[in-house]
Amino acid sequence: MRNAREKRNYKREQIAERAEISPRFLAAIESGRRKPSLDVLIRLVNAIGASFDEILAPQVNADSEIVDRIMRLVPQCSQRDQELLLTPVDKMPDTKEKKADK
Repeated sequence: MRNAREKRNYKREQIAERAEISPRFLAAIESGRRKPSLDVLIRLVNAIGASFDEILAPQVNADSEIVDRIMRLVPQCSQRDQELLLTPVDKMPDTKEKKADK
């Protein structure tokens, strides 16, 4: 939640006021010390202007943005450059399997 708030350049106090909670409670939520009720979570997401996906599954959202970016950029590369890009990608599963075996 903090990342979504900071990405939009909001101060904690601004979001807390919009969501009608205290800045201290928001700080506790952002640090994981407190869990918001569903009502408070909805107010926070709306106050930040974020999607629930961005708040509840930030890694999935970040992965999607990376994939989207790659999908836009790769077709602009020459065939040779595309092949060069694939060389390290093709080796990645092997690296992951070796690390898992250790």
